[in-house]
Amino acid sequence: MASAVCEYCVSGGKHPLYVYLLSDKRCTNNPRLHKVVPYIGLSSNPFVRECANNRRGKQFGHGSQLTKLGAGHYQLELVFGPLWSGGKDMKTTIRLKSRKIRSRILRFCDYAWYMQKHRGVKAFLYSRDQAMVRSLWKQRAAGTKLPAE
Repeated sequence: MASAVCEYCVSGGKHPLYVYLLSDKRCTNNPRLHKVVPYIGLSSNPFVRECANNRRGKQFGHGSQLTKLGAGHYQLELVFGPLWSGGKDMKTTIRLKSRKIRSRILRFCDYAWYMQKHRGVKAFLYSRDQAMVRSLWKQRAAGTKLPAE
């Protein structure tokens, strides 16, 4: 039986990282109901980390202590990557001043745009709900106040 060998491990290189945002799926379209702070994480496999943070089984490892309150209810909202450098800075910057879901989504998208345009990072942004993200950007660009969180 052949074992799967990672091309990065064989060449001695490092794995690319992905910055991800986990949100509470119980209150997807109603930010006022959010009791759990959206979690910003950094991982080489955000899907496995989502399972770990949801405490789905020991095979996925341990989730962050910060996600214990919402375990079992997290979903991937945004994923940006692959990143070969700068992922930790992105995670730290997004977490600094924003704790609500809408502000974290906007800061996440702003920083992803900044990294693509000004740092020349060739990475992709995955969004679970593209229409909502576009709506938030348009509301902010038009200068209208975002709905209360």
